[in-house]
Amino acid sequence: MQILQVILDQNCETCASDGHGVIWDAFKDFVLPICLGFAAWFVARRIFIKETRRDKRKERKQKIRERNDKLFYFSALIENVILAAEQQKDNIKEHIRDIREDNVKFHLMKWITLKDFHRLSEMLNLEVYLLAYTNRFRKDRKSSVKEFNVIIGSVDYLYETFKMIPNQLKASQEFDYQRKIKLQNINSNIFYLSQQIALMLYAPYPQEYTKLTSIRQSFIDLLEAQNDDDIKYDLEFHIENFFVPLDNFCREYIESGKQIFPEIINLGNLVNEGIELLEYIQKENKRLMNDLFEDFKKICKSISQVRRFSKRLHSKYGQNNQNAL
Repeated sequence: MQILQVILDQNCETCASDGHGVIWDAFKDFVLPICLGFAAWFVARRIFIKETRRDKRKERKQKIRERNDKLFYFSALIENVILAAEQQKDNIKEHIRDIREDNVKFHLMKWITLKDFHRLSEMLNLEVYLLAYTNRFRKDRKSSVKEFNVIIGSVDYLYETFKMIPNQLKASQEFDYQRKIKLQNINSNIFYLSQQIALMLYAPYPQEYTKLTSIRQSFIDLLEAQNDDDIKYDLEFHIENFFVPLDNFCREYIESGKQIFPEIINLGNLVNEGIELLEYIQKENKRLMNDLFEDFKKICKSISQVRRFSKRLHSKYGQNNQNAL
């Protein structure tokens, strides 16, 4: 601008000498400032537009980075949830198999941590992640929304189911424990009462005395032959080798027409109660097994849905793909 001013001053002197001073003064004082102002405005506007575009590009790139970071994290969470769900599914399958093989013993189930389920279902701002998901896969937003909702819905179901089953098992375990304590008490009472009845039968009915003492001694011999402390708590072993023979003895004695002692009636009632209690324990464990099997089928379906509807996400943002498009 200073160089231009010098040139203009020189031209001004030339114009004044040749009689064009008035026209030049008008040009210099009015037209030229307007032209220079317009030029300055135009340059400033170009600079402003260029800077604005650059800032918008930076902002757009930053938003894309933030979106990709969210989707990488979301994808990693989904992958962890799938792995954890698969492991717990196998644990449930193993537990069902254990009950099928032994429906008297109460089996303990292995459990996984639910921290990734908790993060995904309860801690994430799902609206923000849904927006990131639909912006990334915006060619078909309707399909993207469906994918996202199915993923979240299936994970929520798995999370709630995995929280529910331990509570269900805990309640079943408590009932099972109480029934087995009752059965053990019945077993102790039967053992004591059968000894008292044997003494009562010794004089009037020596043959019945021999039968009853033989049942008791055979059971004691079986216990000692097992050489296993756990057999003392094997309810099926007690029912099969002690309760059932005593039940047959009581029935045969009552049907024989001999003198009916109240103790024999009590013994028969206790034996039947014990047998029915064991059957009830087996029935409840079978019911628990069937409930778990129904949960197992639904869990398999939910895991399959998460895998299916997260394929596109993992293909772009999986742990093995660190370069999102």
